[in-house]
Amino acid sequence: MSSTRLCESIDTLSMAYLDDELAVEERRELDLHMLECGACRTQLDNEREELSLVRKALAVPPAPAEVRERIASALARSIDADEVTRAREAREARRSRLSRFMLPGAAMIAAAASLAVFVAMQPSGETRATAIAHEALRQQTKALPLEVQGVGTAPWLRQHFAPTVTLPRFEDSVALVGARLTAVNGHDAAQLQYEIHIGSGSIGLSAVVIRDIQPAQLGGGDDIVVGAPGRQLMLHVIDIDGVPAVTYVDDNHTGYVFMSGQLSAREVVRLVVASNLIDRAQDLR
Repeated sequence: MSSTRLCESIDTLSMAYLDDELAVEERRELDLHMLECGACRTQLDNEREELSLVRKALAVPPAPAEVRERIASALARSIDADEVTRAREAREARRSRLSRFMLPGAAMIAAAASLAVFVAMQPSGETRATAIAHEALRQQTKALPLEVQGVGTAPWLRQHFAPTVTLPRFEDSVALVGARLTAVNGHDAAQLQYEIHIGSGSIGLSAVVIRDIQPAQLGGGDDIVVGAPGRQLMLHVIDIDGVPAVTYVDDNHTGYVFMSGQLSAREVVRLVVASNLIDRAQDLR
């Protein structure tokens, strides 16, 4: 493009130049032209200054400190809410995995078909847990060493605790890890530790088995009626300091308290209903 044509087009070219919209060759040509043409160079400098003033006028002024603090607080609350949401979604995902790995639908259907089991939750009117239930649950929350572990746990319990006590057995994905002897408010007891395998991970389930117990001594909370009419059994769901547990007393006056810090009360109930305890009690009635 000739120098004359560049001078005639400087109004359009200068805006494209300042907005960096010219091709490389066009920009180089205009740069060379302005080295020789003072008028075009002056016009470009004036337009650059005007553009700078316009941009400064349109710039958003900084927010006052009080406004910035309110925004920061709102963002922090939003982040906390997001973390709560993610934690809730993680719990729901974990419980979904529990439903698949711990209690398969086929196993629950088979249990219901063989036992004619139904579960009805009824408020008992007495929500305070008994002293024995409270102490059993307190012991389960303490990290005490096991006295026996592995495949020898069941024989060891029959020898040192009680040969006729029914030890809880669950689905194949729930394994008995170990046990220790204890006492609950003067009653001989054994604390059992289970491991629920979920994919490549696992979570814990504990149970306290207590000898010579009356049903009222492990009552309180919500009643859980299990079984067909005429063969009904009673379980209880109790809550101690935010930790849910399920209690049950069989016809031999052996009491059971089940809990897991990683399961809901409903999930623990499902485990107990599908266990050998309910199966055996149904067979005896």
